[in-house]
Amino acid sequence: MSAINLSENSLTELPAGFGSLPLKDINFAQNKLGSSNFAWLRQDTIRMSLASINLSENKVISNDCTNLLDDEFHYFVDRSQI
Repeated sequence: MSAINLSENSLTELPAGFGSLPLKDINFAQNKLGSSNFAWLRQDTIRMSLASINLSENKVISNDCTNLLDDEFHYFVDRSQI
């Protein structure tokens, strides 16, 4: 599995185990995720594999997210919620 789409699920939290998955594309759009839910992005496996993550229409604040994501990632945050 290299991609996962968990959009429109009303997710409020993500397990730390996500960081051990070698996912390339992740879609978390239209959930209820806040910026504190992404510590798993610091894990080596996900950092080496992830190419894009869609966080649009969540409670994520763009500036908080950029602290966890490097320039090598493509990410989408709904800027209307900032």
